[in-house]
Amino acid sequence: MHDREAEYAAAADRLHDAWRDPADPDADSRWCTGEIAVHTWDLATALGVGTAGFDPRVAEDGLAFMSGALTPENRDTMFGPEQPAPAGAGPYERLAALAGRVVPTA
Repeated sequence: MHDREAEYAAAADRLHDAWRDPADPDADSRWCTGEIAVHTWDLATALGVGTAGFDPRVAEDGLAFMSGALTPENRDTMFGPEQPAPAGAGPYERLAALAGRVVPTA
């Protein structure tokens, strides 16, 4: 039997390490974490499963980074304008709204 949570955590650590580049002080693995969390919300929403069972730390880390890094000037075509998050929204929903997704109310 596999410990999927431990395997995922180990894979996440390897991903963070791969994004760290001593030659590039601006390289930041949290951008990748934010991207993964946004697309996790996209997929969970499309499948109708929600994000309640997902580790909130992934979205919180991505949200903390993208709140400062995702500006109106650098949204380009990948992110729409920030949308309001419903009252009581969790971190995946707040991150999705920040990334321009329309987050339905519960």
